[in-house]
Amino acid sequence: MKKLIVVLVILIAAISCSKKTTGNKTVGTATETPPIVVKKVEESSIVKANTETAPASPNEDATAAKEKMNITLRAAGKEAYSVKCTRCHEAFEPNKFEAAKWEKLLDWMGPRAKLEAHEKEAILAYVKYNAKK
Repeated sequence: MKKLIVVLVILIAAISCSKKTTGNKTVGTATETPPIVVKKVEESSIVKANTETAPASPNEDATAAKEKMNITLRAAGKEAYSVKCTRCHEAFEPNKFEAAKWEKLLDWMGPRAKLEAHEKEAILAYVKYNAKK
């Protein structure tokens, strides 16, 4: 029953947000914000989830945090690579070159692509992670 109510509220919100606009005139009430639906979660399931995924030691927590940062950095690098490096040429697959070759290429092409330091670092993290082994 609760699931049905949640689904109905979501459908109503989706329908109310999909009002069409024509030119500068708004048809319907497209400027209204849809209601926020909050699903009730049992506390026992939250406690259970936290205890199941809790790290065994602080070192594991730091390692997991570092890996999340690396994943985020590589994702940003992939995005920057696909935007910045394809302005003048096609995007090469990262596994086309070894990591050392990618470093030399980025040192050479970075200034031409007007890469900022953080963009170069992110792109380098992405291509080195996926480089030819």
